[in-house]
Amino acid sequence: MIANAKKNLKDFSNIVFIKSDLSDLDLPEKVDLVFPNAVIHWIPDHKKPFTKFWESLKQDGELLIQCGGKGNLGSTHIILEEIRKSKRFKQHFGYWKNPWNFATPTDTVKILNKAGFKGVQVFLTKSTANFENYRNTSCS
Repeated sequence: MIANAKKNLKDFSNIVFIKSDLSDLDLPEKVDLVFPNAVIHWIPDHKKPFTKFWESLKQDGELLIQCGGKGNLGSTHIILEEIRKSKRFKQHFGYWKNPWNFATPTDTVKILNKAGFKGVQVFLTKSTANFENYRNTSCS
């Protein structure tokens, strides 16, 4: 992902790409913008990364996030849970803990405000995820 971003944004000299655990983000200096894209829902506890984002931004800096939220992939998660608990797969998922947090807008606003952010706008976009039929997918 970083390689593609560098390629696509090669004409901009004021962008720095960092590979980091967002819960332990430690930037060398404060920045104008933090843009974690399609990743926050993979972090079980949002409090720590949001606090790190607040600490990383300049006074007039912006945080722009795009990630999964409550209800996203709802039917898919139901199917995955049924498969995980089935006789065939249950033995392989004895210690399974969901690796995601699809938060509600209300919960996200509360955490962002507690971290220090003001004027927060959080919303869900209703969209259908279409998956290719497994019969048409090659697993080579």
